[in-house]
Amino acid sequence: MTVRTKSKLPNRYLPDVRARAVQMVFEHQGSYETQVGAIAAIAPQIGCIPQTLSGLTLSTEEQSSPIVKREATKYKTVSRNVSTVAISKL
Repeated sequence: MTVRTKSKLPNRYLPDVRARAVQMVFEHQGSYETQVGAIAAIAPQIGCIPQTLSGLTLSTEEQSSPIVKREATKYKTVSRNVSTVAISKL
């Protein structure tokens, strides 16, 4: 998992288009072997690259699931600690 920052660029996709695209991923991921497969198939349909749709899906999952939020928080804390240790050893 990577730590993402807010982009300074305006959002290219309308909120309803983003919501529908993420909904399509969740609805159709059972038809594919992985969620990545569903994302790769759906992204061209809405006119974006799979990485964009993957990011939208991940942020939606983080917002909706307390478990994912807790794990993301733990990851950020561990990443900071590892970075601090790595820098202090230099």
